Amino acid sequence: MPKEMLVKTATFMAVALLAVPGVLPAQTTEIEVPTSGATASFAPTRCGVVASTFGGRVVRRAAAGPMLPIANATFTYTAEGGAATSIDIPVGADGRFDERVVVAGPTYTFMASGVSLAANAHRMRLRLTVEAPGCAPTRVTFHGGWEPHDVVLRCTDTN
Repeated sequence: MPKEMLVKTATFMAVALLAVPGVLPAQTTEIEVPTSGATASFAPTRCGVVASTFGGRVVRRAAAGPMLPIANATFTYTAEGGAATSIDIPVGADGRFDERVVVAGPTYTFMASGVSLAANAHRMRLRLTVEAPGCAPTRVTFHGGWEPHDVVLRCTDTN
């Protein structure tokens, strides 16, 4: 993408978010979100930011083959400098998680915990690590095309 285009996009977003006179709300309701082919579940809010849901189910495969829920999974964000931030995303006994997220420019805010994080540089996506005792950490990337799905952890106990 040409450098001028990035500058214009950033300027347009700032103008729209600051409610500058002459910028109509209709001009801020459509955004381009890089996806991996999934449909986006984003919805514009009244102030020009975008609301979405980060949800799914954390599971592991049992020795016999079925997927079993992991209720004690945790989510962590690691900044490019290496600093880790724990994100309090409740996971139910059935392994399900469902967190409302507000995206304003490059900032993702998890509504239940109030934690705000800067998107990783790669296409404005948020890379998170999902962990549970006895399981290897798994990386997930939250973005505009996120659809609820199973996050499968590899665990040593496969009973």
